[in-house]
Amino acid sequence: MINVCNIFILISISKQVWKNYTCQVSPLDNYGTTGCMDPYLYTQLTTAVNVTYGLYHYGPFLVDLMDCTFVRKMFIDINNNYCPGLERCTKYIYWGSNVVSVAAVLSLIFWIVYERQLHHRNYIKQS
Repeated sequence: MINVCNIFILISISKQVWKNYTCQVSPLDNYGTTGCMDPYLYTQLTTAVNVTYGLYHYGPFLVDLMDCTFVRKMFIDINNNYCPGLERCTKYIYWGSNVVSVAAVLSLIFWIVYERQLHHRNYIKQS
């Protein structure tokens, strides 16, 4: 609800209410009449209402996306309602990807150790 001159109107009908207060302003009369707004001001107000409506209705969803609550809830719903074995399968995929990651890190460490040892042997031979 929007408070306009102590009159509360719903956001969904505010554009229609404000349309009643819109009038054409002549180029000579900069101020128009009292209680009337020009089309430019009406356009600005309706744009603000559209942004407010979007933030009000889609803001919680965007916040859920930001902290991944939406994704977690979606997977929990899929697991409970459609695919009960999904959790077991994803655990295997998770542990498998962890094993591959650890193996890659260990292979890099062993490769660095091997190269250092090889370099050290060549240095001793040259001395």
